[in-house]
Amino acid sequence: PLVISLDRSQSMMTKLGDVPRIFVAQQALRAVVKTYQPAVFFGYEEFPGTRTQCGSASCCAGGLEVFPGPNAAQAIDRAMRCDFGQAGCFDTPNESPTFDALRRIREFYDLLDRSEAPSRYVLLVTDADPGCLNDKATTSACDRAVAEISTLARLGVKTFIVGLSDAVKATTCLDRMALAGNAPRLLPPYYYPAYDEPQLKQQLQDLVSGLAGQACRITLRSAPPSVDKVNILMDGKAVPRDPLRHEGWAFDQDSQVKLTFFGSWCDRIQTSSVEIDVSAACSPCAGPLLCRP
Repeated sequence: PLVISLDRSQSMMTKLGDVPRIFVAQQALRAVVKTYQPAVFFGYEEFPGTRTQCGSASCCAGGLEVFPGPNAAQAIDRAMRCDFGQAGCFDTPNESPTFDALRRIREFYDLLDRSEAPSRYVLLVTDADPGCLNDKATTSACDRAVAEISTLARLGVKTFIVGLSDAVKATTCLDRMALAGNAPRLLPPYYYPAYDEPQLKQQLQDLVSGLAGQACRITLRSAPPSVDKVNILMDGKAVPRDPLRHEGWAFDQDSQVKLTFFGSWCDRIQTSSVEIDVSAACSPCAGPLLCRP
């Protein structure tokens, strides 16, 4: 599962090129969700929440609007377009309760059976440091966001931080969040910078395609009698075995149950629903004994 958390605060109405950042981000997110939804279970939330969602709390996140699941593109698109008609859906307060958005994701993942979803992620897209107007908390909004991300990391959840404005260079908050999320860039800035539309699209493409690539790795229920006897069909078409790991499939090193698809075969798994059949032929039997796979 990958939960997208999108900042919809007032600063996101600042233009990125000729279009407000929020609309550029929505379009880029729509594209990667639509492309990779066969391989990635996407969820979605926005922050800050609407007046109805926050109630007496003036600064909060609204919670998950779309829970992670297959083929989530349509539901996420509807949430972005405010099709559900919440009061204040189009409001853009000048607040970024990032810590509360992360808290709600953490509570969701806390209830999720880890054995059923061992690989879990958060994709946070924002253009500003965390913060609420009239915040009376003794701990800074940034510290609270870092603490939530650290807790997610202890649960095995990796958090990717995408920064949409070069204004965040002036502080270290997004870097601290990225480092706590256990998925930073190798070099500073440790968050993923996206200061124009092409850079944003590329960052999202690289991040999400990397996660979708996990669908190209499968584990067999048991080891075949001979690795040379394994046959794999994808939508009825034979997939070649490729020890060079370029175009086809190959067993992982030192394993007879874990295998990976490569090249165009992996691309098909990431971007479309496919049926994969794995079988192992018996060797010819000597004498009256029965063949057993």
